[in-house]
Amino acid sequence: MIEPLIAAKVRHWLDKPDCPATPLLAHMRTAGKLRDVQIAALQTYLYLLLEGKNQALTQLWMQGLFAKAASYDGPRSRVPQIARDVFASQPAAHTWYQLCQTQQPQLATWLEENADQPDYLALTHELFYGWENTDYVFSLPMGSGKTWLMAAIMYLNLYLGEQNPGDARFAQNFCVLIPSAKKSSILPSLRSIERFDPAWVLPEPAAGRLRQVLRFEVLDAPKTAAKSNRIRNPNAHKVGQHLMQPGLTGLVLVVNAEKVILDRLDDSTDALVEKTDDERDKAANELRHLIGRVPGLQLMVDEVHGAATSEIKLRQVMQRWHAGGNVHSVVGFSGTPFLEKPQEIKIGDYTLKQRQMSTVVFHYALTDAVRTFLKQPTVETAYGLSAEQIVRRGTQEFLTRYGATVYPTGCSAKLAIYCGSIERLETEVAPMVEQLFPGQVLKYHRGNAHFKAPIGAESQFAALDSPASIHRVVLLVQIGKEGWDCHSLTGVILAQKGDSPTNMVLQSACRCLREVVRGQRHTALIYLSQDNAQVLEAQLKNSQNTSIAALNAAAQAQVTTVPMFDRSAWLKSLDKIPAIEAYQLRLHTQTLFIQDDPQTRAKLQVALQRAQTRQSSGITTGTLDHLSVRSTSAVELGATAEFAHWLHTLVRESAGTLAQVTLAPFSAELHAIFEALTEVDPKGDPENSRRYHLQAPQDDVRRLVRLAFWRLREFATAVQPLDQAENLLLLTHGKLPAEVPTHEKLYPQTADVQKIIAADAAGQRGSDIAHADDAAFAAARALLEQQGLGHMLAAQSAVTAPAELAAKDHTFHYLPYDFAQSGLELGLLQELLKTTEFQASGLEVYYNGARHLTEFRIDCFQQVGSTSGNQSKRWQRLGAYTPDFVMLQRDADGATHKVLIIETKGAGFSEQSGYALRKHFVSTEFLMLNNAKFGYPRFDFIEIMEPANKDYRSAAFNLLSHAQRFFAPQ
Repeated sequence: MIEPLIAAKVRHWLDKPDCPATPLLAHMRTAGKLRDVQIAALQTYLYLLLEGKNQALTQLWMQGLFAKAASYDGPRSRVPQIARDVFASQPAAHTWYQLCQTQQPQLATWLEENADQPDYLALTHELFYGWENTDYVFSLPMGSGKTWLMAAIMYLNLYLGEQNPGDARFAQNFCVLIPSAKKSSILPSLRSIERFDPAWVLPEPAAGRLRQVLRFEVLDAPKTAAKSNRIRNPNAHKVGQHLMQPGLTGLVLVVNAEKVILDRLDDSTDALVEKTDDERDKAANELRHLIGRVPGLQLMVDEVHGAATSEIKLRQVMQRWHAGGNVHSVVGFSGTPFLEKPQEIKIGDYTLKQRQMSTVVFHYALTDAVRTFLKQPTVETAYGLSAEQIVRRGTQEFLTRYGATVYPTGCSAKLAIYCGSIERLETEVAPMVEQLFPGQVLKYHRGNAHFKAPIGAESQFAALDSPASIHRVVLLVQIGKEGWDCHSLTGVILAQKGDSPTNMVLQSACRCLREVVRGQRHTALIYLSQDNAQVLEAQLKNSQNTSIAALNAAAQAQVTTVPMFDRSAWLKSLDKIPAIEAYQLRLHTQTLFIQDDPQTRAKLQVALQRAQTRQSSGITTGTLDHLSVRSTSAVELGATAEFAHWLHTLVRESAGTLAQVTLAPFSAELHAIFEALTEVDPKGDPENSRRYHLQAPQDDVRRLVRLAFWRLREFATAVQPLDQAENLLLLTHGKLPAEVPTHEKLYPQTADVQKIIAADAAGQRGSDIAHADDAAFAAARALLEQQGLGHMLAAQSAVTAPAELAAKDHTFHYLPYDFAQSGLELGLLQELLKTTEFQASGLEVYYNGARHLTEFRIDCFQQVGSTSGNQSKRWQRLGAYTPDFVMLQRDADGATHKVLIIETKGAGFSEQSGYALRKHFVSTEFLMLNNAKFGYPRFDFIEIMEPANKDYRSAAFNLLSHAQRFFAPQ
């Protein structure tokens, strides 16, 4: 409901030249690791966080943040005066009116006549369920990367919190609530968050620093007995340990939601001393109590539709946490954020109904995801067939389509068949499917009185998305509806009512749509009974405002693309090789030993003494008030011990600092240590009877042994130039994609691209085309003036070749350039090519900002060590810098003579620490090295800042002015 209003405001906010999110969003696009849908969601989140100041939706609505500015005055206004006054004075009324104008026009008309009647404050509270906490829901379809979106939000909060110390807008710690009761659903989510690289959303070095700050704690220990104390509750103990740390920041708790919604264990009303709610919470669930004490806590709720209303226990717990004052915000994620029954809000004689959760602030349609990155499904509905027939035909259809399909990941395409009961799976479905896929069917269920749970099924289910999996079909009962992340799943069959819970048909059917390989399109098969198709149709309508027919149509729709062309061969034919020779610096590390004799034998004696000790052990029983401890002295023996294997372990754990030949001279000492760490097993084989003693400090002794061979050393680092200049291609052979999705920032336009390619094929140079057009124009002008019709002559630019065609031999080493990430880059090049100064200069300019296509990247370093005293220079690698453009001047032989490195920067970008360090290195060390090596000022650097008024022509003239000075003859 409110998502379209917010989307419009976000677009307006991003267009502001001083938008604080612009540098971060541009970095994300440049990194190229997040999908467009994830970046779009982060745009909305940053708007609510920075512009909305992380306030509750009720507050933002009352402030009018979601409404566009409007004036109801003027001669054409049909709004009565009393309504004008109300809408002008009450932002909430103004927002309600705008919402109704687009979503219920009849109600908007009623408001115009009765603007002073509604209680807009009460309506707003009702719209957002009366929640006072910050609660934002992001609606993204399955497979769009919700878990990485969570990770990005975490890192953004920590980064912005560092930039603004003490600012309450930014969360300090996080709790991810997973809805499923299964441990197996928690750990994959955690692994996805841990694999997330903060450099995808944040500049360095901040990304690297914050990567070390984030700490993960999985609260997955088994449930404890009633009235558990902290010692017996390992999950609560984990949280309690973190709470003892001052200034707790960067903690990520991942917890099964069911662990925090347990019923109170003591809720009696006849107690002699009445307990407070907080005391009852603590007694009922210590874990829940401790989580509520974590400061600055952002709650992230996956599948948040399961906690949509205050009647649900998880929602009650979150509200209680918020009342405690430590909850920073709630961010929910769902692919199906709709209510079981519509929310109804009465306004006058009208009722506003909606099925979607009113707290949805961002929505990405399933059909859009199918068009862009999800598998493209064919949804087939079987009419007049039994469940058995549907399974048989669906399986045969899958076998025909995907029987031989193996994805680039090495995984075979797989089919999931959901079954309503274990009996049906075992007696009807499994025997039938095993005939078509013998030895390749996995049965996965929890078992019952008649059928035991299949042995090893859980581990085999977890390994389905692996090339090693032999299973092609998986049969499921009450498993795999949510949280199942199997990219090679290609088909789903729901053969009868009850195979999936009614409210989860959409989630179950779409399990097979996940993208297999980034950027590669594949298809999928969804085979449904008539009952399930009807449910799916209703859920698509209610949650996605779409249908099965639209989903099938989206699968057939093709993303519009345009071909890309490599023009390197044409430029080489003109002796204009798109490459640059440059000297690079390389980091060299030298190890300097400052200790000649490590005194190995003496240190091995220390290790032997340690090996002869034994660690004490004991068993503790009792309560916190009274503990009794009894020691145990029984010898516990572990695995079989072999001296050669023990030596091999020493070498392996040394990370390359030890070798067998190094150990050989000390064999006697090492053998004594080995015997001290082991015991003879009286029950074992006399030939192989030694075993490791479990009370011996095995790890510590091996560490001491390795240190006995260690010579103290110092590491000196320096950067040194390469002996020869590298020939860095501006377009790496074979990397240019065959096509690119079309959009408005491709340059040149498709028609001009075709003209340039045709001119290349015909051997026409750009200068010849321009001269021919000039001559034709001059002849036309002379003829018209002769006839007295000179005033009818159009401007020359309207009838001559476009600047892009005339300048084709001085730019465009491939076509088209993709400027999706920067209007400044596009505008600068467009205006530069139009200037007569550039056209007459003989200079060349090439776009170099597509880092995946170019080799011209400069390796950058910074000095981090002191040069004082006896210490040598210490250098640290910053990473590669990829210039946006390069401008070239050639000598008489066609070789590159001078190179101007051009960087374009939007407002706020030049202050980024990572870029500032690279800029300093390029403009000092790199320029000095190369200009000295070549013996003349071969390289120069210029930074073009985005004009506040978007005047790219002035930016182009600034660039030309600098270029004329640099390229002028010496």
